[in-house]
Amino acid sequence: MTADFDTLNYLADYMRDKQKAQVDELKRSGTKVAFADPVPAFKGHGICDSNEKPGTNTCLSLESFHPKNDGTTGYAKVMDQELADIGYKGD
Repeated sequence: MTADFDTLNYLADYMRDKQKAQVDELKRSGTKVAFADPVPAFKGHGICDSNEKPGTNTCLSLESFHPKNDGTTGYAKVMDQELADIGYKGD
């Protein structure tokens, strides 16, 4: 089962890195875009952790990837912080 978690963690990091690379490329072309990395906010709150956020405490099931209130709040905090960091005021 650990190999499955390692694979999922690898895929999460891979997707994050690809998304960040795309944002960086868009920035270089003059597009106003920002990237917010949610991975650090979820360390210790992953699938099967005692304080998991993205899903329920059922290891590696479809439920594991459906955010609960804590998970969606975690994503929202990451986005709120990024918006504040870039000075977005809602206009």
